[in-house]
Amino acid sequence: MSLAFCLLAAVAPGDALELRESVRLEGRFVRLIDLVDASALGESDRSGLSRVYLGRVPEAGRARIITAEAIRRQMEYRGLDPARFSFSREEVEVRGPGRPEAGTRRPEPAVRNRSLVRAVSPDYEVDARALQDGAVGDEILLEYASSQRRFRGRVLESGRVEVAGGAR
Repeated sequence: MSLAFCLLAAVAPGDALELRESVRLEGRFVRLIDLVDASALGESDRSGLSRVYLGRVPEAGRARIITAEAIRRQMEYRGLDPARFSFSREEVEVRGPGRPEAGTRRPEPAVRNRSLVRAVSPDYEVDARALQDGAVGDEILLEYASSQRRFRGRVLESGRVEVAGGAR
């Protein structure tokens, strides 16, 4: 049985989805189930709505608006019939986790994603490619330039990373 059939079989035409006014999310992705009051929904409805993704959660202290029209488009893309639902609001505000401390900003990366860096340890120094941005003190994922084997390292300064214990 398809996801669309499971979700729509239990929902009468014109059922209202109660969109919240504002939502603060901690995870990586925004799901439709996170934006609605699911207390009146059946288990199959909750399961179906939890599979409708609406993008990434904003960064800490940031927010974005998701419109009912964007939700309808995503439902249609996922094979659900958005005409079967009405929304209580035309938009919902989605906030990222917590708030950054006042006056603080994320430091500028000393190492950029895909840049070549020097990986150092007490025993050796080799060239590696950064697989993430990182400021001084951040632990990031890297790969050895010669073997493409991945390892973690702590950013020391621009272009220089200390190999985390155990990586060779």
